[in-house]
Amino acid sequence: MKLNVAIRIPSNILNIRDSFSQELVKLWLERNLSGKVFWFIDSRGSTVSYIMVEEMGEINTIRGFYTEPSFRNQGIGSELLQTVYDYYEALGARAMVVNITKGAERIYEKQGYEILGTRKDFQDQKIATKGKLTDKEQEKLKKKIKF
Repeated sequence: MKLNVAIRIPSNILNIRDSFSQELVKLWLERNLSGKVFWFIDSRGSTVSYIMVEEMGEINTIRGFYTEPSFRNQGIGSELLQTVYDYYEALGARAMVVNITKGAERIYEKQGYEILGTRKDFQDQKIATKGKLTDKEQEKLKKKIKF
């Protein structure tokens, strides 16, 4: 398998999100790709895992993370998640923030992410961080959390 980093959309990403029409996904991607980088792992010409990162300097945000079901529980997603974190840390980033969908907490916890709580606006998502945030930055994130 091969790790790729690109500012392009992996060719088969539109097939990954079954619950959305391809047109809606294309529209969303066109509107939301500014400042974002795709990290993806290919196997035989097909993307099997990807992470989309919004680069914001010292604190970056994971905006998308997916591994094809047939490639899960093999360490591929975990390796990609750690590689991405290590890369940004080496560039001087202090932290990574992510909105975690229901059922995905385990992979982030295994990688050392701290789950801060459930979002107020999206009841099925939690906010997690890894790295060093100032007290002020943590408070800003906690304002989005339901206690």
